[in-house]
Amino acid sequence: MNTAITPSAAGQSQLLSNLATLERREVPAVISHRTCSPSSTSTPTCRAADLGSVAAEVQKIVAEQRAKLPPGHRIAVRGQVESMNSAFVRLGLG
Repeated sequence: MNTAITPSAAGQSQLLSNLATLERREVPAVISHRTCSPSSTSTPTCRAADLGSVAAEVQKIVAEQRAKLPPGHRIAVRGQVESMNSAFVRLGLG
């Protein structure tokens, strides 16, 4: 807040505290928009288990939470799980 801000045009420097108010708060780490719909991202990591086991646990949680969602909301599992499932389907068809 004690940082001096100098205007690009000729003028006197101001302290940041005279121009803005800053506050610390918690916000989502990632906010993205997929197909123009706001979405939030949760990124679990698996270190001591294989992706298939973690995916099965995530699917259980997703199934429980889907029942509680308000109308118009949805949950989608993406990323490596999506790639893994797609690969298994393609291998099965082959």
